[in-house]
Amino acid sequence: MYEPLRKEKREFEARRRTQERLRESEAMYRSLFDNMLNGFAHCRVIFEGGTPLDFVYLSVNDAFEELTGMRDVIGRRMTEVVPGIRERDPGLLDRYFQVALTGKPERFEIYVEALRQRFRISVYSPAKEYFITVFDVITERKLAEKAERGDEEPLKPALQGANDGLWDWNLRTGELSYSPRWKSMLGYADEALGNRFETFERLLHPEDREATLAHLRDFLEMRTPRYEAEFRMRHKEGHYLFIQSRGIIIRDDDGEALRVVGTHVDVTERKKLEGQIRQAQKMEAVGQLAGGVAHDFNNILSAILGYAQLIQESDPIEPTQSFVEEIIKSSKRATALTQDLLAFSRKQEVTLAVVDLSAVIREFKTFLGRVIREDIELKISCAGEVLPVMVDRGQIERVLMNLVVNSRDALPNGGEVLIETGPVVLDKEFIQAHGYGKAGAYALVSISDNGVGMDRETQSRIFEPFFTTKEQGSGTGLGLSMAYGTVKKHDGFITVYSEPGAGTIFKIYLPHVPAAAPVHSMIPKGPVALRGGEENILVGEDDEALRRLTTRALSHYGYRVIGAVDGQDAVDKFMEHGDGIDLVILDGIMPKKNGIEACREMRWIRPDLKAVFVSGYAKDIFAAGNALDGNSIFIQKPVAPHELLTKIRELLDAGRQIPAGGGACSQRSR
Repeated sequence: MYEPLRKEKREFEARRRTQERLRESEAMYRSLFDNMLNGFAHCRVIFEGGTPLDFVYLSVNDAFEELTGMRDVIGRRMTEVVPGIRERDPGLLDRYFQVALTGKPERFEIYVEALRQRFRISVYSPAKEYFITVFDVITERKLAEKAERGDEEPLKPALQGANDGLWDWNLRTGELSYSPRWKSMLGYADEALGNRFETFERLLHPEDREATLAHLRDFLEMRTPRYEAEFRMRHKEGHYLFIQSRGIIIRDDDGEALRVVGTHVDVTERKKLEGQIRQAQKMEAVGQLAGGVAHDFNNILSAILGYAQLIQESDPIEPTQSFVEEIIKSSKRATALTQDLLAFSRKQEVTLAVVDLSAVIREFKTFLGRVIREDIELKISCAGEVLPVMVDRGQIERVLMNLVVNSRDALPNGGEVLIETGPVVLDKEFIQAHGYGKAGAYALVSISDNGVGMDRETQSRIFEPFFTTKEQGSGTGLGLSMAYGTVKKHDGFITVYSEPGAGTIFKIYLPHVPAAAPVHSMIPKGPVALRGGEENILVGEDDEALRRLTTRALSHYGYRVIGAVDGQDAVDKFMEHGDGIDLVILDGIMPKKNGIEACREMRWIRPDLKAVFVSGYAKDIFAAGNALDGNSIFIQKPVAPHELLTKIRELLDAGRQIPAGGGACSQRSR
């Protein structure tokens, strides 16, 4: 009777040992995969119409990224990672496809034009339509072999085609020779630079010199396995280029270093693009934070303004009225700050119209003249032609004012501020040269001054909210960040160039529209007498102070109010009271369900339900979600009780605006 148990135990032990060996094997191969010096990539071929045209990276190791310089490739196509590789290096892709389809492994060397490197590649297929490639970069090794034999001539076409500079350092004689391309990359003729190590050392950026030379020493003394470094070198015209340098040592049989050969690649454009991407990501993150702060601050201001107005109505006795007026004035100044934050985060409402940019500036000149001092001359030079742009005129005028104020503050001893406009077309060459923009026609406005200027560190932070170089109490640090956000919201670009002591120039590019459409002006309405009512209103607001204020103001004018603490609570209260609800007021951002989601569920029951959305964010966020229709309106926080009461009465008195089922809030799920 024990034999079956013993047999089961033996089988269990065998399975356990097998699983342990599998885990050990997997760990060993994982370690090999992670630590191997050769690049490794597992890929799947992509077919279109039965023809192999591309492949997708399924997995790569760290060495793959180090050797190719390509990052974040998993799940992406080769032609996406390296645009143009099919046209420039068709032979590489064809050999991969052949192996994946035939199953016959290959080993070959190839110069990849798109990556400007020579590779030694082994490739095989683990399954049909899949392949694994293991490779190493041999560009420097080939150079070393040729240099050791004194046979550089056959490599010249490859070097010229690669557009790389070549250097060759004889460690015994100390002579360091540079190729003509190495020198021309830095703006020098072939005979203008001597073949000495001091030439390289002298051209290094002072901040990079110590680290670069230390890395080179570590490589020569075999403390690092390979030489690969990035540093800045001074161009003949005085500016600096980012250089990527790679090298390999030629040693004798005893391991003594004889010479070092390598390449220089100008990666300035790549570094510039990387910096712009980082800056854009940082500004986007700061914008999200600024928008969130503004939203919360708007709730607080709504409560302060609301209660101040209620006091103003209920207690006409002095000095209470004077105190309340000061509270309201201060609250409105704080509201302006939140609008600047919302402008930076691009969540502020805009009212777009086609205007002539030059005309806007000419008409705004008188106001701009008031914000500068008498010792500063303001000059306007506008294009003779019409420059039609689709903008919110008020916001663009605020941008101009903030930039002129910035110029004024940069001119403590007086000077000149010049505003110019003109048409400009951004093409691919411009975008590549300057590192920003989108191809197309633009209206350009530049604001320049001959003031104190800024260093590069200040320029890199100039558009950040609350960043200021002024003394404490002299400014909020929001003017230029507001300008940045407003221009971005108009699908434009804003740039700054400055040098210490040489002044500053801001350039704004706004998309040109084909023809100037008529501008529709809004005629302001006169004051409207407040009227209350007896309707039932559901208020969904997660901020307790605002909910109490809204309830008190509506109740004061006769309305019956039901409060809800979040979106789900608002839906539950609506279901409970059914047809008794005449109108709902919903905060745009609430826990559990936002205002749009809550409204949508309510309109499953009542498609014609009237709704008021209130939010610190812009109206276009709700419009983009199709939340606004004839039975709903939007009011931006902070909202005064008078405005809320007026809008509610108008909506309640209006006839049914749309057929049942209209608008995104009315859509039933299917």
